[in-house]
Amino acid sequence: MRKFANRLFALLFFLIPLFTGAQITGIVTTNNDNTPLSDVTIIIKETKTATKTNQAGYYSIQAQKGQTLVFTYVDYARKEISVGDNNTINATMVLSQKQLGEVVVTAYGVKKQTRGLGQATQSLKGEEVAETQRDNWMNAITGKIAGATVNTTSGSPGASSQIVLRGFNSIGGDNSALIVLDGVPLNNAVNSQHRLASDGDNRSNDYTNRAADINPDDIESITVLKGPEAAALYGIEAGNGAIIITTKKGKAQKLKVSYENNFRWEQITKFHEVQKVYDNGSNGAFANTTRSFFGPKYAAGTKFYNNSRNFFNIGKAFKHSITLEGGKGATAIRATGSYYNQEGVIPNTGNKKINARITMTTKVNNKIELNTTAAYYNQFNRKAFRGTGGYYLSLLTWPLDDDARKWQNIAGNRRIISKSAGVDNPAEANNPFFETTRNKNYDINNRFTFNHNITLTANDWLSFDVRVGADVYKQNGATYLDRESFNVYTVGGRIEEYNIDYKAFNSNILATVKKNFGDFKVKFLAGQSFDDRTTTSWATQADSVFDQARTLATKDVKVNGYTSLLKRLNSRTQGRDTLTLQRSIGLFGDLSISYKDLIYLNASGRNDWLAEFPPAKRSYFYPALSTSFVFSDLLPKNNILTLGRLRASIAKTGKRVAPYSNQSVYTNAVSSTNGYGYAYGFGANNPDLFPEQQRTVEVGTELVFLNNRISLDVAAYKIDIKKSVAANARPSYATGFILYTSNIADLYNKGLEASLNVKWIKNKTIGWSTVFNFNKMENKVTSLPLPEFYNADSWLAGYRASLYRGLPTTTIGGINYLRNNKGQILIDPALGYPVSDPNYVNIGDRNPDFVMGIVNNFNYKNLKLSFTLDWKNGGDVLNGTEQQLVIAGLSTRTLDRELVRIIPGVLQDGLQNTANPTVNTIPINPFYQNDYYTGRTFAVDFVEHDVNWLRLRDVTLSYAFGKKMLYKARLFSAISVFVTGTDLFIITNYSGVDPAANGNTPATGGVGAFAIDLGNTPTPIGINAGLRVSFKNGK
Repeated sequence: MRKFANRLFALLFFLIPLFTGAQITGIVTTNNDNTPLSDVTIIIKETKTATKTNQAGYYSIQAQKGQTLVFTYVDYARKEISVGDNNTINATMVLSQKQLGEVVVTAYGVKKQTRGLGQATQSLKGEEVAETQRDNWMNAITGKIAGATVNTTSGSPGASSQIVLRGFNSIGGDNSALIVLDGVPLNNAVNSQHRLASDGDNRSNDYTNRAADINPDDIESITVLKGPEAAALYGIEAGNGAIIITTKKGKAQKLKVSYENNFRWEQITKFHEVQKVYDNGSNGAFANTTRSFFGPKYAAGTKFYNNSRNFFNIGKAFKHSITLEGGKGATAIRATGSYYNQEGVIPNTGNKKINARITMTTKVNNKIELNTTAAYYNQFNRKAFRGTGGYYLSLLTWPLDDDARKWQNIAGNRRIISKSAGVDNPAEANNPFFETTRNKNYDINNRFTFNHNITLTANDWLSFDVRVGADVYKQNGATYLDRESFNVYTVGGRIEEYNIDYKAFNSNILATVKKNFGDFKVKFLAGQSFDDRTTTSWATQADSVFDQARTLATKDVKVNGYTSLLKRLNSRTQGRDTLTLQRSIGLFGDLSISYKDLIYLNASGRNDWLAEFPPAKRSYFYPALSTSFVFSDLLPKNNILTLGRLRASIAKTGKRVAPYSNQSVYTNAVSSTNGYGYAYGFGANNPDLFPEQQRTVEVGTELVFLNNRISLDVAAYKIDIKKSVAANARPSYATGFILYTSNIADLYNKGLEASLNVKWIKNKTIGWSTVFNFNKMENKVTSLPLPEFYNADSWLAGYRASLYRGLPTTTIGGINYLRNNKGQILIDPALGYPVSDPNYVNIGDRNPDFVMGIVNNFNYKNLKLSFTLDWKNGGDVLNGTEQQLVIAGLSTRTLDRELVRIIPGVLQDGLQNTANPTVNTIPINPFYQNDYYTGRTFAVDFVEHDVNWLRLRDVTLSYAFGKKMLYKARLFSAISVFVTGTDLFIITNYSGVDPAANGNTPATGGVGAFAIDLGNTPTPIGINAGLRVSFKNGK
């Protein structure tokens, strides 16, 4: 019996392959450059069994001899291959004569043909971003995407940046675009000073935006979903549009090792001009009690020092990266590591980053594919104080006849140059050389991200995708202010430290159904998402620092060393703890129907349930509808119009409000004077609060001419925002609170975007192409119950980012002259000076008339040159730095101080609004009346209107060595060298140093203080030089 069973088993073992077939494997590539193609569909013609290629172009399917494999992919001709005796079948795909257009990655990693999209998208290759060699990849977007505005905080190491798509749509919330990394939303937070124990503003300290952790060398592509119709599938998280990042994956090949290095130099080359005629003093007499330069003229032969140029260093940075990739058969792995080290132009500042990433793709069988990515990021940032708390204003106002480099006195303490009653004045603003030596400002971040994706292809019409992700980081930092610092000398110094623990876990489950019904193609996607985030922070501040702590702090200790410092304090300690929980569940669907690849209709919707709201208010639904009509397919075939289509979309989306904005909660408030306890904050939260709502309507066209030599994409849109949330509005104090949060404002954004791509020359030897990205926006507040709304963080020196009903959202509110009913300036009859308006009023609009990015790419054989020009036309900039120089008597505007004048206007004597107001005749001599500059300088005089610029953002020159050189080298399969430049020149009518200034960080929220220039560190120019090599077979 046993012998019979063995024989039967052997027979079955022999017969099984005859019925099930053999395991066929292979790689699918393009015919022109042998690039592996992912997501190619392979179907067995006889059985309809299906599979897809993975990221490395690899596939595996079980088929019998004599059956036919059918290979299909968008824009490529269908290919059929019969199964023979060979179990390895590689396929080469050829472009079809009728191409359906580019394929882009949209929500949840779903790939769609651009010709079927009803809204504007724009894509970049990863190399376009990486080749700029910017440490924050977001800064490389400028000029390359129509409708994308990149607001940078400063040119200091680790400075934060923000990408805003299609304008500011929230008056108090976050306006940053959602960042999605390989299908999983990524935290891009910028720490807020309001988290700290001091509860400070976001003007003088900055924190890196967390998306800057991404190594640009790991980016395969970036797709920008500008319209919310495309982002509607992400629901409430994507009200500001979405930036979809796809990272590089490994290829099934022999081990390939690549190495890259680059070295960078930075320098500030432009500074404000100051007058060198009048010395320290006031009203024409010498005095050194303050930094006021209204004294007598300098003596002949006075030696002047250029303290600004002496302060800033030549910044240096280097980066080393290594990549290993390879695999065999169904599995491919890619591992990368990089180390970046920067020393800033500001002394004792720098930024160190370590990145490590590993990605593995596995084709388990013809139905299951696995993709796993894990990454680690580390940053140590020695930061500079910025803006109102920065060094630049102090440098400019330091006496020109004093060498600021001599910041120590004989005793080794801070040298003070101003006197009060003949004694050193400790309230004198810090010498920047003292500040960067004695005071410390650090951040450390450790981050881990994980992404696992399972794709199950059930058959040729049904597939499932399951994705889980985690984003966990710990950020901590500390600020040490020496006890001699002017702002803390009364309390004996100060130490403040903070810690943030962030944990996010999310999952997505998608099911995709694809069916063809004659000339109709139907695709339906349904899914569910879960998102859970926890943020825990604590912060401590303490004053009165002992000598031991001071000794430790003056050394270059890292943040963790400050914990011991807090134990060496004498008194006045306070703390703040916060815990933020956010959880949401979403159900979504997306239906696409096309007819003959001619007319496309897409409908999508998502419902979110938000845990931060009470049960009756947790559910929010966001629908979208779009269409695309390819009219060129109806025209006779010609050599002029390659593709022509019209598109339109309408969508409703929302924006999440800040956690606990709908609840008045107690916060932990610990201090050495009041002990342990909890208290309400300044703000009253609103139980009737709900997410902001916005509706977008977009129409557009795409035209392609001369067989892809010229392409034009145009989009016009309008976004209506209803009940935008005003955080920190100011109600009646009778409420018991100073601030209030409410849905109070309506506004709109509308604009026109255009992207023109021209390939001037295209052959095997020479290539030249230019992309013009045009953007024009208009915005307005249509409803606001308050006379003015502003964010307190943007309130600087007599001006702020303000909102008024009927005016643009980008308005500057500030102090203006008081006028009569005829518009004449009112003059104080006792002094002869202008009278200021008691209210903050509209004094400027920062929104430009238009912006345009011009991206040029040249190549000649192995030599490549690319550069990006950034052209901005119009828009107002408030030159607050110039205002401070005028008040200090250092501006060249004050050189006419000896000229007696009468200010044009009428006296405020009760007759100002009559038919015959009293004309001012009171003479003023500013040389003896400094109040003309110091007390009557209004913000409106420093708004520079219609500021234009043309800036060379990025330029890259690279050369790849040819095969002869590589043959001689033997060790290498590829070698290239490159030189890049950033911000090399700017042509502008702005009188200051850099009109791309920012008075706040992105943590401020709302519109922020972009185009408000107060003490901003000038942007340095940068030069990089580097080398890329790939080794043969990993040798």
